[in-house]
Amino acid sequence: YAVHADRNGRVLVADSAWRKVLVFDERGKDFFIVGLEGPGLLMNPRGVTTDAEGRIYVSAVTQNRVVVYTPKGEFVLAMGLRGQLDKPVGVAVNDALKRVYVVSTGSGSTQTHKVTVFDTAGALLFEFGDGQADLIQNLLREGSPFKLKEIRKDYSNRERIAVCIIPEGSYEDLERALAFERPIS
Repeated sequence: YAVHADRNGRVLVADSAWRKVLVFDERGKDFFIVGLEGPGLLMNPRGVTTDAEGRIYVSAVTQNRVVVYTPKGEFVLAMGLRGQLDKPVGVAVNDALKRVYVVSTGSGSTQTHKVTVFDTAGALLFEFGDGQADLIQNLLREGSPFKLKEIRKDYSNRERIAVCIIPEGSYEDLERALAFERPIS
């Protein structure tokens, strides 16, 4: 299950048991359901968010994809169809960079926790997290929107890496921090 409140006053609920996303108006006057049929059919929605234009993004864990809908709930496209996602459980959108961030947990013996980054048209840009041979080099490569914030060991002997996503033209006070962990080799 997931819940998201957007800037337009809508509340979106990803309901894994009912296999759909419920979209409510905070005033209770507008209500519709997303993911009931066609190419946008949802089997197990886990994450939900919206972008500045009101498009709806849903991570569908058992279908290994992110489905994008119009603000009214009509299917637009699906991302991750070429084996790029493995159990996607969360999704976020950076409007300034026109990027979609999807966190996957992996499955069975291949449980890798990674973030896959797409552009808003669905093209794969890059990924990072467990399973990356050289995580920091990938994060800090030329042209990357990421800047290294800190690296430290925590009490469980895991490396904690905090990275800031700095959209072009923004100020330091608008930074969004993204932190994740990986075992220390």
